[in-house]
Amino acid sequence: MSICKGTLLFFLCAVALSGCTPAHNPGGTIEWVVANQTPDTLRVLVCYPLDSVLVPLAEVAARRHRLGVDSAAHPGFRQLRGQLTAHRGQWYWVRNSVGGIATWATCDAPRPAPLGSSGGLLTYQLPPHCTQLLVTTPFVPDTSRPQPPVVGLQLQHGSLRQVVLPGRPLRQVFRPQPTSREHDYSAQYRYQLTVGPGLTIND
Repeated sequence: MSICKGTLLFFLCAVALSGCTPAHNPGGTIEWVVANQTPDTLRVLVCYPLDSVLVPLAEVAARRHRLGVDSAAHPGFRQLRGQLTAHRGQWYWVRNSVGGIATWATCDAPRPAPLGSSGGLLTYQLPPHCTQLLVTTPFVPDTSRPQPPVVGLQLQHGSLRQVVLPGRPLRQVFRPQPTSREHDYSAQYRYQLTVGPGLTIND
């Protein structure tokens, strides 16, 4: 092939490719976070939805053994993976029904407090002026009102306590925050609950 033909072929390919529509990501991820704008440590209790499966009596002993092994290998992680519960003579395996739950402290604190867990309940300890990720969920472009997989949320600051969810409209609790990655191929969105002195919300 001559240099002229090669150059012409390259030019035609470049023109054809420039007319192509760039790849479009049908979704992305949403980060649901709490920001502590108080001068003291804030406790955030979050209840995630649970799901249960009936466990035959013959499998209960094996499940208990597996729980002990997992608990020894991953201290503090057992409650998030699941737990055995008896109810009216039947045994059930109860676990969180959603993924993406943050089971670690995301604040840059010298000594972040460990997270305490029980069933679907997690307690986060947020140092002053710290932002904590609660859960990450997929973003669906056609959804005008994304919902966090949270069935309860309570704030504690010293002797003050406030139940935030259920009870308030979701738009008052988590508000969109810019991430500068909304238009990336792997788009990232953020909804934030900002807590101020006196447990004020988003003021």
